[in-house]
Amino acid sequence: MAFEEGESGNPAGRPKGSRNRRNRLLDEALDKEEQGIIDKLVEKAKGGDLSAIGIVADYRWTKCKVQAEPVELAGMIGTTLAEQAQCVTAAMAQGEITTDEASAMMGVISAQARIIKVDELERRLSKLEGRTGGGPWQALRSDWSNSKRPIPTPTCGSSVMCAM
Repeated sequence: MAFEEGESGNPAGRPKGSRNRRNRLLDEALDKEEQGIIDKLVEKAKGGDLSAIGIVADYRWTKCKVQAEPVELAGMIGTTLAEQAQCVTAAMAQGEITTDEASAMMGVISAQARIIKVDELERRLSKLEGRTGGGPWQALRSDWSNSKRPIPTPTCGSSVMCAM
């Protein structure tokens, strides 16, 4: 028997979010000793323990995320994707932008190319479906019916087509 979506297999089981006994006991012990643990960690960090220094630094200071300055290249607007890629390559070769900047820009150009490709396929499929009066299966069915042959039915008992 399949479970209904959102329904537990064991309604009388442990409630969501509740902690097991081991984790509850560990939390209680840490709550009592928390300040002592922090003091010891700081003491070890002051003593030069690199692991302790790393833990304190990670906790105290957030890691910096490098933010690049916007890059403007003259030949990028209103050109084809291939021309944009050539512009990026030329700018990198001339030292106007770094290899990292060029790589990031090529990634954006590649993503744009994939979006355009999917959009074009979607438009072509819609046009084809409109021409056939329905989905792609409608075109297959009309081809079969025009040929005066019976539409095959699956022999494997499945509702999808399989080897016949």
